[in-house]
Amino acid sequence: MTFNFTTTATDTPTVTLLCSQNGVDVYGATGGFYPSYPWPWTTHMQLYSTSWQGGAAYCTATLTPVGGSPVLATLKFTAGA
Repeated sequence: MTFNFTTTATDTPTVTLLCSQNGVDVYGATGGFYPSYPWPWTTHMQLYSTSWQGGAAYCTATLTPVGGSPVLATLKFTAGA
């Protein structure tokens, strides 16, 4: 999955995605959504991990500048089933 957004609050927007099942973290990823980000492929998050054995997970995506502060937006959703 990836994210589509527009912001003028920062020129280095970064999305951190964390998913959990029953309070246990099963997936985490971070991607920088700006041209000079050194790992551009990380903006396509696979929603897979060896900890995530199936079923739904509760996910939170957080938009911040590089460095993680301040939080510019948060999106919560359920993934998988």
